Amino acid sequence: WENFTGTVAEAVQQTFISACDRAYTQVTSGSLSYTKAYMEALETVVTDGVKVRYPSGHEDTIETVTLRCIRTGASQATAEITLARMEEMNWDIILVSSHMGARVTGREDFTNHYWWQGKFYSKSGEDKRFPPFSVCGFGHVQGIHGANCRHHIGPGDGEHNPFRGFNSKENQKAYELSQKQRAMERRIRKSKQEVMGLRKGVEAAENPEAKAAAEEKYQKAAALLQDRNKAYSDFCEENNLKKLSERLKIAKWDREE
Repeated sequence: WENFTGTVAEAVQQTFISACDRAYTQVTSGSLSYTKAYMEALETVVTDGVKVRYPSGHEDTIETVTLRCIRTGASQATAEITLARMEEMNWDIILVSSHMGARVTGREDFTNHYWWQGKFYSKSGEDKRFPPFSVCGFGHVQGIHGANCRHHIGPGDGEHNPFRGFNSKENQKAYELSQKQRAMERRIRKSKQEVMGLRKGVEAAENPEAKAAAEEKYQKAAALLQDRNKAYSDFCEENNLKKLSERLKIAKWDREE
């Protein structure tokens, strides 16, 4: 069995796909935490390059893609298992979870996670008391259980809903803060890659002038990384956000680094 996570990365990048398959098995079997599996997969694939290119032409860093692939693959597996059990039990009503900061697009379709979260749906579409589950876009990259989606589904009774509704302005603010946090995390990962590369350049340079030039760039990059780390910590503290260490990791970056 291969490619459990359903990645659309080009098949030539087999190392990446195999590493994600292994991480998927580790996470869904409970043998490793998702963060630990992510790091092991990352260490495996980084030797083959730091970018993944999709058939569409879109590129992402290996850290971003590995984390997204494992998270999304495990999420989709739990959804498929839930739907299969509901089918066996002839249970039609689905309850979708909700969370603060759900994705907002301004459209009333599956791309707007705030619009469809925290509600009951009919799996078959035949129970007219509830909207058909298809409106949530299951199976689409931007829909429920799509890329980076944090929602989950389960059987519902159509009456008791433990998921609270969120004020649209409150949710919009939380979503915008999360996007700013993601942008800061991307900049920190980029700085770490630059710092490591420049340090290797300093160590490899034999010409004194080249070594001095590389050392100067390395010191500037290290100072920028320090500034970005502080800005990230301050931003999270000011806005009561949890710092997500797994989103700041890059391969080979340990305590010594």
